[in-house]
Amino acid sequence: MRDLALAVCALLAFLVPVGGYCFILAIINRREKPFVIRGPIDTIGLLCAGAGFFLVTTPMLLTDLHFRLSGDIGTFGEFLNAPMRHWLLWLAYFLCLASGAIWMLIWRWHKTMIYNVATDQFSDIFAKTLSDAGLVGVHEQGRLTIGPPPPQVDDTGFTAQPLHIVQFAVDRARRGELRIELFPAMCHVTLHWDNTPQELRRQIEMDLDKALEASAPEDNPAAGWFLSVSGLVFGALFMIVVLVLIVVVFPK
Repeated sequence: MRDLALAVCALLAFLVPVGGYCFILAIINRREKPFVIRGPIDTIGLLCAGAGFFLVTTPMLLTDLHFRLSGDIGTFGEFLNAPMRHWLLWLAYFLCLASGAIWMLIWRWHKTMIYNVATDQFSDIFAKTLSDAGLVGVHEQGRLTIGPPPPQVDDTGFTAQPLHIVQFAVDRARRGELRIELFPAMCHVTLHWDNTPQELRRQIEMDLDKALEASAPEDNPAAGWFLSVSGLVFGALFMIVVLVLIVVVFPK
């Protein structure tokens, strides 16, 4: 009975967050407009989806493995009350876990995720967003360099634009670089911001969120995929709970 309870708890801790996360993604991908979210917030969602596995399931499985290899029969609480060497192992494990989570947050800090967007329309919408903000984009070696348009120079070599526009064109606060990754099958776009000032990035993200309001795909298969995964997970959980109740009520 102890092994059964351990297995059920470990499985529930792993599947419930994953099923909930997939259900939320299904709702997002069925919206009437795209969903723009920054990388750190999206990473927190991923970490919450895997929290049950890394914080509950894995420690319980490692504890059970320890007792099986040592030939002892114990519980998770007994393992926590074990000598200091076990605490050092736990400390190392959770330090690695925290380091991995922090690394993910830092790695995805300069990313912007856009869910439920028609990828075939995104390039035109993004170009119009830059134009409305007084910016232009130039593709250079797989990157998109954005900034104010260069001043118009006449045949004499002088600009016909006012001086303040020329000064505006060389303002570094209005220049940046980014890479655009399109995932047509998932109706998803990822923006990788490189060497872009935060104010400029924030302005473009806000303008882009408004410009994308009418660019949701007519049919987003990702919504059905995530909903199917969520349904399978919660269906499996329901069957597990029913089987456990049957075993408990009718032990023979």
